[in-house]
Amino acid sequence: MGLAVRELSGGYGSVPVVRGATFHVDDGETVAVLGRNGSGKTTLLRGLMGLLPRCSGSVLLNDRPVDRASTHERARAGIAYVPQGRDIFSELTVEENLRLGHVLAGRRMSAPLPAELIGRFSWIPERLAQAGGTLSGGQQQMLAVMRMLIAGPQVLLLDEPTEGLAPAIIDELADLLADIVASEQMSILVVEQNVAFALRLARRGYIMDHGEIVAAGTATELTSDEMVDQYLSV
Repeated sequence: MGLAVRELSGGYGSVPVVRGATFHVDDGETVAVLGRNGSGKTTLLRGLMGLLPRCSGSVLLNDRPVDRASTHERARAGIAYVPQGRDIFSELTVEENLRLGHVLAGRRMSAPLPAELIGRFSWIPERLAQAGGTLSGGQQQMLAVMRMLIAGPQVLLLDEPTEGLAPAIIDELADLLADIVASEQMSILVVEQNVAFALRLARRGYIMDHGEIVAAGTATELTSDEMVDQYLSV
């Protein structure tokens, strides 16, 4: 069960950016995808979410194929995606941004917000009426993640969630995601250049290079000197 991907290839032109990616994320598991800039990590997530004009291969969620489903159908099936750059609606209020999580899950926008989740960060209840675009970068990133958590996905796809965040905010985000995985049995696939953050959450992962998955292993194996020198160092 969980997410299973076989021979996924995709891109934007005649040459695929991602080539033959095969991997899995089990129920309640966090898996990291590491690699340098331009290695294909973001394109991989976009392919999983049905956002590429050209894509082939199979994507199964709980043994059911979703690779022919549209993006919104994949969201309704239980896959949520937090893209790089936060991507909140800056003119909507914090509350309105959060309520869009209900819409993504096929629920009414007026459904109650989960008080326990919202209350994890003291600033959220105090700023529900504030425009999302006026929040700090770290708060916007938290808002983007919280919106998808409200959708209650089975699999959460995170693209560079720590980009531009202060160390204290990164710690808060790591704690939130670890608690959610433990309590909700949610699966997470996190794409990161911040290796320390990714492997703080994930016990295992994959390394991408030039559009291909070139290594798989435990956190210890992926951070060996050989792997870092060959695939991760800038």
